[in-house]
Amino acid sequence: MISGIFDCAIVGAGPAGATAALVLARAGRRVILFEKERLPRVKPCGGGVSPEVFSLLGIEAGPQAGVVASVSEAEILFNGQHPFSCRLKRPCLMVDRGRFDHHLVSLAAAMGAEICDGTTVTGFSDGSFSVAVETTRGSVAARFVIIADGGQGRTARKAGFETGRNRVEGIAVAEEVPAGGVGRIVIDIGMIPCGYTWLFPKGDRFSIGLGITKRDGNHRFIFERLRCFADRCGVPFDRLLLRGARLGLWSRRRIPSSRGPFLLAGEAACLVDPLCAEGIRPAVKSGIMGGAAVIAALDGDGSAFDRYETALQETFDRHFAVAARIAQFFFLFPFLSYRAVFSRPDLGVFMSRVFLGEVSYDDIAHKALGFLRRTIAPRTHEQ
Repeated sequence: MISGIFDCAIVGAGPAGATAALVLARAGRRVILFEKERLPRVKPCGGGVSPEVFSLLGIEAGPQAGVVASVSEAEILFNGQHPFSCRLKRPCLMVDRGRFDHHLVSLAAAMGAEICDGTTVTGFSDGSFSVAVETTRGSVAARFVIIADGGQGRTARKAGFETGRNRVEGIAVAEEVPAGGVGRIVIDIGMIPCGYTWLFPKGDRFSIGLGITKRDGNHRFIFERLRCFADRCGVPFDRLLLRGARLGLWSRRRIPSSRGPFLLAGEAACLVDPLCAEGIRPAVKSGIMGGAAVIAALDGDGSAFDRYETALQETFDRHFAVAARIAQFFFLFPFLSYRAVFSRPDLGVFMSRVFLGEVSYDDIAHKALGFLRRTIAPRTHEQ
């Protein structure tokens, strides 16, 4: 393995880990990035990305970054009915996740980061002034470690984080199929409990899949529902091509994201939107913040990691707490909530703008929740 002490070792080459590596490499720090799979790798993901992500990264949103389509129209349904259509103020960018992630890794490598793909981190041990990072290819020493290996990763537990405690998991399942005539985003909110199905146009292919934001044991028929959704959209479906992953959803009981020389970032820190299950933008933001925290710590700031935790709370916790309240209300009364929101063009467009980063959940929480209560409460009292 490579000798010498690295300023930072990063576990996981997804958006959070690759972004942190890029931030550190740009700052001239010695960084090594581990990824258990060979790069580029396939990642089950719808691939819808806010333009804000590329602004945060300071890179061009083009084909070299994995952008395969720009979509300006969306249709929202409830179990195939009651369509709501809108034109987005800013296009939603569709990325091939394998190419997007690999582009970030390549940028970090070009700035001097060491990339070790096909390498699994097996554990950690304390050194005199560093952490010994044990891998399937040997051991390296690093002063700090950022763990960003996703919702299914096991590295955080090896670093002493209590990852199983109070963890809230969702599910994402997706496949890509040849494109047909649909040139818009299609989302159906009413086909599965506590989740939605999607169809995202991605150039010459579609991403079709589903996201479930609550695992309650009532999703045995998700494959049949996804097949039904594909039939309604007029696209092919092959269950054997599906790839799935667990999601580390945000919850009020999210564990602290720093411990000694270790930081958690992205989905490993449970920074996935509890309403729409968006994870790329929070991953990139936390990767930037984590990289900056390590740089500050390397420069002698003893409170850098405490401020990282505070920054996560200020950036995500309030925002996602509102999203969780909306999700709880929405999934308790799914049809009435859908009609209340998407029968109002202004609220429907607001929800689209939230996804694109133009407004936050805070901006619409009082308006949306107040309207839902006024609409639903009288109807429930009548039943």
